[in-house]
Amino acid sequence: MNLSISSSKEWKFWIFIVSVLLAVTSAIAITEVEADDGPPIFSTFNAFKEAYQAAEPDSQEKLLDSYIKHQQRHGGFPIIDHNGTVTFFYRSTENQTAVNLIGEFKPESFYSIGWDETGVQMSRLAEKSDVYFTQLKFQADARLEYLFVVSGEKKLDPLNPKTYFNGPIVSDASELVMPKYPLIKEAKSIPTESKGTIQAVSADWVKAPIHVYLPAGYDSKKSYPVIYTADGSAWMKYMKLPEMLDQLIAEKDIEPVIAVMIDPTEDRRNWYLFNPDYVRYLETIIQYVDKTFSTKADARHRFHFGTSAGGRAAFHAAFERP
Repeated sequence: MNLSISSSKEWKFWIFIVSVLLAVTSAIAITEVEADDGPPIFSTFNAFKEAYQAAEPDSQEKLLDSYIKHQQRHGGFPIIDHNGTVTFFYRSTENQTAVNLIGEFKPESFYSIGWDETGVQMSRLAEKSDVYFTQLKFQADARLEYLFVVSGEKKLDPLNPKTYFNGPIVSDASELVMPKYPLIKEAKSIPTESKGTIQAVSADWVKAPIHVYLPAGYDSKKSYPVIYTADGSAWMKYMKLPEMLDQLIAEKDIEPVIAVMIDPTEDRRNWYLFNPDYVRYLETIIQYVDKTFSTKADARHRFHFGTSAGGRAAFHAAFERP
């Protein structure tokens, strides 16, 4: 086949096209991206791990610093792969003998929501390395909380700014949110000008603090359904129940309600352990609320709930006083 070129301009044009194609092909084949401020950054954690393990000790630290900076700008930590694999990554500041990962992914038993205190032992990134990692796989819509255990001490993930209050036992924990986790509207904090009021109940029969939430615009000429919660102060402090109700009522997602937040006695476990005294106490509270406030005073318009042992108490009360 003869290819005639009529001018030098056409030669230059074809040379330019071939150069562009070669550049694109090379870019696709490359698995490493040069960082602006250091050694090459790798497109996957496993590629980085292989390069780190192959590097001389003097080069490993610089490679690690660059990789961490790159990952913080492109996805953060833990490292979530497209196939659902999550790499948990801990960089120690001391010479540790062991680092473990604990969290909601591994309970202490099938019948418990408590975390297994041992969890998963993490591996060193390389021999004598101060970097530890482990890889686990989760569903695309999962969300969970976790901690590192370093020399017996529980620690937040220093590379992950997302934390969440897990409860009075664990306290704050690091949070992992998978890409398809559905954050429902009610879980988002939306400021509203319509705010209810909260008042404490003061009476001789009160065993522990009780607080009553009245919705914005409360009108004694109207009647309201009533929510009763166990562990009342926890629902106010940690779950922001009054603010949640303000938001739901203001957006007309629910009708205005009264909420009665009931604290437990000092012996919380036995107080909520299928205790007939709790059910009788709840009856006294309901009688007081129906007498003091404008309520829809029937079972259809009362809702009692709780979490953990408080949830068990609510379950018990529903069976005892349907």
